[in-house]
Amino acid sequence: MDTLSSERSDSVDDAAEAIVDAVISLAKKRKRLAKRKGLSVEALDTLEVVEDETKIVGDVQHEIDVAAAHMTRVTNRLSEKKLISKKRNAEDERKFDVSIEPDGTNVLLDIRGALVELIAPMLTDSSPEFQRRMTQIMEAIHERCEESLLNEPRQYNGKEKLAFPDADEEEERVA
Repeated sequence: MDTLSSERSDSVDDAAEAIVDAVISLAKKRKRLAKRKGLSVEALDTLEVVEDETKIVGDVQHEIDVAAAHMTRVTNRLSEKKLISKKRNAEDERKFDVSIEPDGTNVLLDIRGALVELIAPMLTDSSPEFQRRMTQIMEAIHERCEESLLNEPRQYNGKEKLAFPDADEEEERVA
């Protein structure tokens, strides 16, 4: 490998490590902000998952990757705080649907707002082109991470399954 390729690879790795470190710091800050609102990380994750649509508790549980009993406790606490509504599913009364309430939306807005306020001043003096490129890079990282999560095997009831339910169903039909 020539020197230029080696240097380029090192600088790419350095940039990637810097992004990972920044994301980890943001995750720590997010956790502290959630705690200040009286929420666990799992409760905040739940609010984010149901922010745009009503979901079945079991689907939320799989998406945020927690045990069923813990998910029940989380949704009960969020419901008691009136951050989500929790109702029996109309099609299957054994299941519960959860959806975000206005107070839950406000909690998410407060936490995201605090995170944006932390970052925005650093971008104020940068060029519009830099801001556009940074946005593209961060969106690409987000998409790559989401795609990776969907294809990552998880353990459910002792069986390894893909996180994306349709892929699991297709896999079972083929087998």
